[in-house]
Amino acid sequence: KAAGIPSAAYFGARGLISAFSTVVEASARQEAAEKALEVALGKTSQALLGQASALQKVTTFGDEATIQQQAFLASIGFTEEKIMEVIPVAMDLATATGMTLESAVRNTAKTFSGLAGELGELVPQLRDLTAEEMKAGKAVEVMAELFGGQATENTKTMSGALIQAENNIGDLAEAIGAKLSPLITSLANSTSGFVSDLTELINITGKNKSATLEFYEEQENAQAVLDKYTEKLNITVDSNQSLRDQLIELRTKAKELNDSEFFKGRALSDSA
Repeated sequence: KAAGIPSAAYFGARGLISAFSTVVEASARQEAAEKALEVALGKTSQALLGQASALQKVTTFGDEATIQQQAFLASIGFTEEKIMEVIPVAMDLATATGMTLESAVRNTAKTFSGLAGELGELVPQLRDLTAEEMKAGKAVEVMAELFGGQATENTKTMSGALIQAENNIGDLAEAIGAKLSPLITSLANSTSGFVSDLTELINITGKNKSATLEFYEEQENAQAVLDKYTEKLNITVDSNQSLRDQLIELRTKAKELNDSEFFKGRALSDSA
């Protein structure tokens, strides 16, 4: 039946949206991270995006996670140059100490205020620095000297290699998601419109059913109502309209004829 066509289209669209949701979400997360960096920095920085991408190739840190930390540093006033200096050192620190990249970045950032903080316990050499030296970036130099190369060397382990592989797969998902995003957005909007129209259609005909009822069944029943009563009452409706609008027109004209069977709500069950 013709009514089955839009129903099949709905289920096909829903299946496609579900199938590609993972890659679209991956692309959306990457886009959100890049936008946060742009807002924090006040501009798009190809240098920082390039750094994130380059570091992913030689460490276990994904570019999305790196961009998020770049955005944090930019939000507290770090310049592009300073961010590019801090991020690799923070990665080496995180790898050497087992702390998260976020924690490593934030603790490293604190040293620029002249405070060793938590790092003073982990890295005793920092306690020998004056506040002025730390504000000038000396702490970053000390940690670069102590931990330099740790993040890169970690990729040579089995776990590091696996993480890199996952990051590369994530990049592929982001790339696919970016290409599919316009299509999926369009399908999602169309599907939402279909559900809205169908819900209103069923309400118009006075048929209240469980929200879990299959849309396909409802679409078939609604079409049956239209076919039955346009013929029975000799009512003509504009077939160029949506099914919902055809039902509205049918209801209006039927009301004028005062067909009590239609308004008692038996039409859908009789035509099912």
